[in-house]
Amino acid sequence: MTFSIIHPSIRPHKWREIYEAWIAAAAHPENVEYILVADEKWGFDLKHDDALADWVWARDDHGTEFTPNRLLLNPGKSCWVTPVNIGAKAATGDVLIVVADDIWPAQHWDEVLTKAIFDAWTNDRSEPKEFAIWVNNGGTPERQKAIRGTPGQGIMEMPVCSRARVERLGYLLYPGYEGMYADEDFARHCEYDAKAGTCSLIRLDEPEFPHRHPINDPAIPVDEQYKHQNRPQSYALGRRLLAARKASGFSDVIEGLHLKRRIGLCVAGGPFAVAWLKRWTQLLELAQRYDLEIVFNFAGTNVYHMRFTMAQNVLSLGELDYVLWLDDDQLVEIEQVEQLIADLDGNPDIDLVAGWTVTGVDVYPTALQLSCGEIKPTDLIAGPELQEVGYTGFPLVLMRGELLKELGPEGFLPVEGHNTLVIYGEDVSFCFRARKLGKKICVDRRVGPLPHLKLRDIAAGVLGYMGTANASPMAEPDDAGGKA
Repeated sequence: MTFSIIHPSIRPHKWREIYEAWIAAAAHPENVEYILVADEKWGFDLKHDDALADWVWARDDHGTEFTPNRLLLNPGKSCWVTPVNIGAKAATGDVLIVVADDIWPAQHWDEVLTKAIFDAWTNDRSEPKEFAIWVNNGGTPERQKAIRGTPGQGIMEMPVCSRARVERLGYLLYPGYEGMYADEDFARHCEYDAKAGTCSLIRLDEPEFPHRHPINDPAIPVDEQYKHQNRPQSYALGRRLLAARKASGFSDVIEGLHLKRRIGLCVAGGPFAVAWLKRWTQLLELAQRYDLEIVFNFAGTNVYHMRFTMAQNVLSLGELDYVLWLDDDQLVEIEQVEQLIADLDGNPDIDLVAGWTVTGVDVYPTALQLSCGEIKPTDLIAGPELQEVGYTGFPLVLMRGELLKELGPEGFLPVEGHNTLVIYGEDVSFCFRARKLGKKICVDRRVGPLPHLKLRDIAAGVLGYMGTANASPMAEPDDAGGKA
């Protein structure tokens, strides 16, 4: 029996240590094909690495003969799933094993896996020749219980399966994922096929194949590669795709079909700063993953009129999952927007979530606590990741479409304070009305402080409203803007 080890690596300094460990631990290394799929984004210099001088290059075609070493590049997006499937396409071994920069072998692992396979076939000769093996990757007892629990739970951190399974499905890990939940999809799909009788699922409790990951051992530092692989948007995408896959009986749903959010993006303000436009071009990358339709509105300094008109425009788009509000005097990164999307995806009780910035005058964040006065930046940073607030400014806000539909454009009309000389801004007025309906408003301390360009004096918008003849949100009809 021959084995193909697929190693998607994003650490140029680490891959060789893992490779040598797996080859050294094999009882029959001559039966092991090692496929390194290297992601050049992370600094690999494959053409000048002496350690790879005798390796065979392979790129697109399925291998035609068993080769001790192979080498591929990852031409796709930088995630775990793409390089795994590239390696699986080139593999020629009977058994495919997916390792990583932090997964280590058991001694004589090839004999252990061979015995487990033949034992399963010996005990029940009706077992299908397509199989998957659920190995033990170690960790704390709590972690073990979580990932190797009862059927229908847990993940397969180190996927092992027959090449016949990959040839039938056309992939090893379902290609719609960016990383997170791909291993759980693999486990649930194997269980589903085992129940249907098309795949034998073999559970191997001993020996241990250690997964030296920070989640298993807090002493292991979290590097930039871990942070990249564990991006919030990867979790958000994975949750929705896994739900769609399970609901469809693990059919080949079109990539991205079940991942769409209808998001109305409201861009407030006047001239755009160069720095803002740089972020804007990055933000447009969201359109590749979400059903995002942009609403422009240039309505001068009357902030009530501006929000009112944009709310009208965005509501005309029909049913929306979320509405994203973005000011032109904040510098926002794409990861921050996706963090807010992940917040609403994972917390159905939250109706509106915001990033935070500081004012240019009193250096207080544009959000208040429910009853304890203004939040100092140091308090905000020291608090929980999601903090419920009484109201928030709108430098970067994501709200549920149902919330805007319920309050309507009128939600942005000014609310007077106890003192008739005090009139609240359109953002605070909206939050007051939302909380009166029992809605939950939160600030994500991870999304901030947003750089505040302060291109205009927001107070001028309030004064502009108070100085109009009829105090109407429609006081500037000549500059209403519209859908782009």
